[in-house]
Formats: sequence, C-alpha cells, structure tokens
Amino acid sequence: MENRRVLVDTSIVIDYLRRQDRPDTKFVKIFKDNELCLSAISIFELYNGATTTNKNKILKLFAMIWKLLILI
Repeated sequence: MENRRVLVDTSIVIDYLRRQDRPDTKFVKIFKDNELCLSAISIFELYNGATTTNKNKILKLFAMIWKLLILI
C-alpha cells in the first residue's frame, strides 16, 4: 500500500496528547502507515494553547516524532 499524506486536525492531536494509552490508539496506527501533516493553523493552535511548561514538549514532539509538513 502506498504511503499517503494525512492532514490531522488540532482536536485529534490534543486528544492523542491527553490519552494514557497512546500506543494503542488509531492515531498511532495511522501514523505508522501514513505521513501525518499539520497545517500552519494547527501548529499555531497547539503552541498557543499550551501551557508554558508544555511548549517545549510540543516543540520537541514536532521536531522528533513527526515528519512535519506545514501545509499552507
């Protein structure tokens, strides 16, 4: 199966970050088979909505885990 790009909404990312059972989520399964993308608006919403202590975590998450493609 061909690897596809999937645009992920902010609410999906927030739900994922709040969950305790992250490895078992559909989000992770989709991520394994596809290239996840965030819009510039979603990146702004996630960063702007984060607490000061979580902003560094979010930046690391963007940099380390996701192949981040900003779709404008």
